Amino acid sequence: MVFNQKKYHLFQIRIVFCFLIFGSNLISQNLGEITIYNTDNSNITYNQVNCLEFDQFGDLWIGTEYGISLFNEAANTWYNFYADDPGSGLSSNSIQTIESNGDEIWIGTNAGITLVDYYTGWTPYFEWENIPDNTIQTIFSDENKIWVGTTGGLCIYNGETW
Repeated sequence: MVFNQKKYHLFQIRIVFCFLIFGSNLISQNLGEITIYNTDNSNITYNQVNCLEFDQFGDLWIGTEYGISLFNEAANTWYNFYADDPGSGLSSNSIQTIESNGDEIWIGTNAGITLVDYYTGWTPYFEWENIPDNTIQTIFSDENKIWVGTTGGLCIYNGETW
């Protein structure tokens, strides 16, 4: 089979033409209104957002490099939590991950884990036995287990032990 360069160029032109006709329609789609929240127009703690998680009540937990913002969009209310707030239980303001698990919110920072229980409050966990490292990268809940990924490895909490 002989390669026909002329036919190949015609094929390329057709591809570009199809993209221009059909692809431009995809690019020009109206995606609706976009709302941006930052420190200039809201009470969010910091503009660098590291993680987001909705809780069972529909409130949005926003993890930033400078604490947590809890946002109720319907009421347009903001609550902020910082490591140096009395009773917040945050081990650090650098929030890496947030996981909602029923009545609990698990918060991973670069210095440990904080558990927020709607009934018992905030509980910080630093240097837990059997956790490979205090730099928490990700948390995932599955049935009755909490999976925690750290810079030192993976561990699982079964509700009683790690």
